[in-house]
Amino acid sequence: MVIIKHKPCLKTHGKCLKTNFKRRSQMFLFKRANGKYYVGFYSGKKRVNRSLKTSNKAIANERFREFKTDNKTVRISDMKRKALEYAGINTSTKTQSAYRNCLTRFEEYLANDKLANISETDIQNYIGFRNGNKYSMNIEIAILKKAFKIAWDKKWILDNPAKNIKKFSVKSPVKDFTPEQKESILAELKQCGNINYYYAFALALETGMRKAEICNLKWSQVKHDKILIPNKMDDEPENTYLNDAAMNILDILKQRKIKSFNNYVFGNKLNERNLTRTFNRIRAKLGFDNSIRFHSTRHTAVTKWANELPLHIAQALARHRDIKTTMNYVHTNEQQLREAVNK
Repeated sequence: MVIIKHKPCLKTHGKCLKTNFKRRSQMFLFKRANGKYYVGFYSGKKRVNRSLKTSNKAIANERFREFKTDNKTVRISDMKRKALEYAGINTSTKTQSAYRNCLTRFEEYLANDKLANISETDIQNYIGFRNGNKYSMNIEIAILKKAFKIAWDKKWILDNPAKNIKKFSVKSPVKDFTPEQKESILAELKQCGNINYYYAFALALETGMRKAEICNLKWSQVKHDKILIPNKMDDEPENTYLNDAAMNILDILKQRKIKSFNNYVFGNKLNERNLTRTFNRIRAKLGFDNSIRFHSTRHTAVTKWANELPLHIAQALARHRDIKTTMNYVHTNEQQLREAVNK
C-alpha cells in the first residue's frame, strides 16, 4: 500500500504548514518528528490527528488500511449491537431497555446510515425531531454519546460527532418529603393491601437506597449493621450503613413467617412497576404534586445527612462518586433559612 507522504516540520512539532486542499475529503497517513505514525483527516475546517501508536512503517500501513476499511462499511446497526452488549454487562434491565429504544429510533431516523456519514448536525436534528421533555432527552443524549464513544474506541470512526453535544440544563424536579407527607404516605401504604410496600418505603427513607436496590434486596446482602449493594462498575460491593430504625425494620421482616424465594427479604422480588403505581395512586389521593416521587425517599435521606453531618460523610453514605451529585440531592426549606440567619 502506498503511504501518502506528509513530512513533519520540526518547527511546528510535526504539523505541516502547507496542506493540499484535496486532502480535506480523505484520510492520510504521516509520520511526526517523534517517530510515530498518525492518521490525519478534516472534520469540517478542523484537522484531526489520531495516533496509530507505532513507529513501524508496515504496522502503520496495516492499521491505516483497517481505518479506511472500517470507516466505509460500519453502520448504525453495528454501533447499536456493540452498545447493547455494553449495556447488557454494565447496566440494569431498565437502562438496557432505554439503550435499545433510543438506538433503534436513531437507526430508523437516519435509515441505518454509515457511521462515517453522520455529523454533529445529524445528531442535533434527531434531538430536535424527538422533541421530548428535557429529562428524557438528556437520557437519550447520554446513550448516544456513549454509543459513539464505543464506536470511536473501536476505531470505527475517526472523529466522534457526539462528543460536543450538550445536555439540556434542568433543575431536578424531585423534592424531599416533609414530616407530614412521610406520615401520610406511610399510613396509606399500611392500608394498601400489600404490607411489603409499607416496609419498602420505610426502609428506603432510613437508608436512602434506590427503588431497584430495595426491590431486589436479599438476606445474603444484610451483614449486621450494613447492607452490601452490588456495584456493576467494580467487583467490590458498596456499603449502605443501617441506623437503629432500619435495623428494626429488617428484624420485623425477618420474624415474619413467610416463605422466602431465592432468599429475598420481602419473600419474593418486589415488582418495581407495581410499587410505583401504588405510590402514585396514593400521591394523587393525598393531593401531592408530581415532584413527590418514590425517589424522594433518597432525597430525604441525603438531605438529612447533609444537614446533620459533614458533606463528605453525606456523600459517602449516599454512595456518590462526585460530591456535585450529592449537592443535587440536598434541599433547604424556609424554616432552615430562618433558623440560619438567627444563629
